Amino acid sequence: QQSTGSLGINVGTLLVCVFDHNSLSILSCTPALALFSVKTPDDLVGRFVIDLFAGESLEALGSFLRGQDHSVPLSCTLATEDGAGSCVAVTVTEPGVNGEQTLLCVPVVDEGPRIARLERSVQELTQQNERLKDFTNLLVHDLRNTLHTVISGIDLVQARLADSLEDRTRRQVDRISRATQAMTGTLEGVMQYMRFEVGSFPLELTNLNAMVDALALDAASSNPKHIRIHRADDLPSVVCQRQLIREVFHNIVGNAIKYSDKEPVEIEIGLESSWGPLPVIYVRDNGVGIKEADLAHVFTPFKRVDHQGLNQQGTGVGMALVKKIIERHGGEIWLESRVDEGTTVRFSLSEHPVPGEG
Repeated sequence: QQSTGSLGINVGTLLVCVFDHNSLSILSCTPALALFSVKTPDDLVGRFVIDLFAGESLEALGSFLRGQDHSVPLSCTLATEDGAGSCVAVTVTEPGVNGEQTLLCVPVVDEGPRIARLERSVQELTQQNERLKDFTNLLVHDLRNTLHTVISGIDLVQARLADSLEDRTRRQVDRISRATQAMTGTLEGVMQYMRFEVGSFPLELTNLNAMVDALALDAASSNPKHIRIHRADDLPSVVCQRQLIREVFHNIVGNAIKYSDKEPVEIEIGLESSWGPLPVIYVRDNGVGIKEADLAHVFTPFKRVDHQGLNQQGTGVGMALVKKIIERHGGEIWLESRVDEGTTVRFSLSEHPVPGEG
């Protein structure tokens, strides 16, 4: 029978034969099995089933076929015309009423070459990352030095010649100054992005309460704005890449401060209790909010969302990195916002974050 009907399996393509339990002679076999020795099924009928195999496994195979326990497949080498052999896992059914047994060979794929290729690919990727890191560091270093020279020259012009410059020339100098400052910020953003992409960060058990409290103290003491950061709940301790999760809170809280036109700046950090099995942390502020049309761009690298122009130095890198960090930790991040009312950022953290390779 060449097909199992409704299952749609072509039995002829399987490596199967039926043999007599007592004599171990082949009663029938599939074309696929016969092709291994470049024969037809009729050519194999009457031959010993052991003749299908080669190598040191023959003695073990004989004991296996005549034995009582067939629950564990036996690894054997199926004979081929070229003598190379093909590794298979052999299973047999229990003898039927007339002593027939069915033998099935399942090819065993040699994973050695594939694993070797994967190891080479990983090694090459690691080397490429190192070269990319070195190139980026060199490029940013040279550009930073050049920009520093330009900025110093502009500052000197503004300090010594400001009174003698025509209004049009002064505006052009101011425009150049702003452009070079923006380029400096972009370079810092590129460096920050690259540190995340190719850096290595260990997994550590982290007390999020202590992390948030330290961040709140630092923000309140180092910013001229009146800032009130309130932790509404006890946050969990999690196994995470601590340095990166600190960066998550730093970016979100920093944005809440920068994009606020109110005094005091009110920021609440807490834990949601009805968002599923993973802990979901929220950061809520009373800032200017984000237009609905801009929400889709919040996590786009180097895309700034600032409809009121409150942050002229922003690069658009921060929230893109935050999203990558959260996803690396097996979580999700999303937000909701209303213009002139504020923004709430929510993110989850998996209980099984990935290891610390960047």
